[in-house]
Amino acid sequence: MLVLGDTHGNLEFVEDACHFARRNGCDRIVQVGDWGFLWNGQKGDRLKALTNKLAEFGQHMWFIDGNHEWYGRWEEMGFGPDSDEPFALSERVTYLPRGYAWEWGGVRFMALGGAYSIDRLRRTKFIDHWPQEEITWAQAERAITAGPVDVMFTHDAPHGLGHLDAMLAEGDSSWAAAFGAKWYYQLKPGSQKHRELVRAVVDEVRPRVLIHGHYHYRHEDTLEGDGYTTKVTGLDCDGTGAEAWVVLDTDEF
Repeated sequence: MLVLGDTHGNLEFVEDACHFARRNGCDRIVQVGDWGFLWNGQKGDRLKALTNKLAEFGQHMWFIDGNHEWYGRWEEMGFGPDSDEPFALSERVTYLPRGYAWEWGGVRFMALGGAYSIDRLRRTKFIDHWPQEEITWAQAERAITAGPVDVMFTHDAPHGLGHLDAMLAEGDSSWAAAFGAKWYYQLKPGSQKHRELVRAVVDEVRPRVLIHGHYHYRHEDTLEGDGYTTKVTGLDCDGTGAEAWVVLDTDEF
């Protein structure tokens, strides 16, 4: 399968990914949040355009939620992070709710979307920012209760990744300049706490592989936990080509 980073409603990026998927024999596409094909003020029917593009390539897309999604509209349509089951938005596009676990070909997967927006001070609540973006303890507990999995798809990254942590440390000064004192006293602690919650789930379900988006930064890391090792891949976003996707071979991992 092909796993995509943040798409942000970019149909051209999805088309490029579909070409790559077809050349490499990928039978499905999973997208790891900040999907964005339903967004407040968006022109045209982007969901229909996405569905038609996937049909052109014979693909189906499963996606999790990010921190930048139109959660208000999602609720009106009858789905969201607390849904019990996947929700089909069209015959080619399906949403995977938080903490949902399933099996494909004898491999066990889990979806855990959501993240903390460090740009929330620049956004307007219920217009382009919603409180539903963050994983709740109830959603984390649901994921833990689902038990061990082989693969996790998350939007945020778990705490404790060396390469990602180094990049974030380098960004501290620029983000402090952009967001002021609240970066240190509000935004950074909020983001850190959210990553620690993701890590708490990972410590319990112990995936062999975890793939995430959110940071627009391609990296490979290894997470060493108590009795488990997880290979972590962080994906870049639309506009960065192959840096924003990875082929997941569930025969070889």
